[in-house]
Amino acid sequence: MEPYGSGGAAGLVAADVIPARPHSFATPIEATGFAGTPLYMSPEALDGHRPGPGFDLWALMVVAYEALTGRHPFEQSSATATLAAIRRGWTDEIAERLPSEVMPMRDLFESGLAGEVHRRPETARELVGRLRATADALAGRASLRSASPAPAGP
Repeated sequence: MEPYGSGGAAGLVAADVIPARPHSFATPIEATGFAGTPLYMSPEALDGHRPGPGFDLWALMVVAYEALTGRHPFEQSSATATLAAIRRGWTDEIAERLPSEVMPMRDLFESGLAGEVHRRPETARELVGRLRATADALAGRASLRSASPAPAGP
């Protein structure tokens, strides 16, 4: 395999940056002319669309969700059900599993893992902008809490 960005004969993208999981459907595949692990592939990647930056942004959002929650956002009881969930994208069911500490990032995940391509960030720059806005909002909340006077005691 040629280095990322070289394009290579198959025009590969870095769609698979995650260690394999112990599920049979987590094994890298090359059926559509590019390599990837189905658990981290976008709905359009699973459907064999032409690779692009959106594939990597989707995988990044899946990894971020996993890192913050300890669980794959689309995990279901079977490989078939998990792949169907990936194709649907973000749902309220996934949002309900977010821990309260991560809830302020819901909008970021909802857009980054949307089933429809047009609802997702198109570029890394756009994703970073959304992440910064979320971080700024969280920092603002934290400073408001620290600036609030402590409740009076008995």
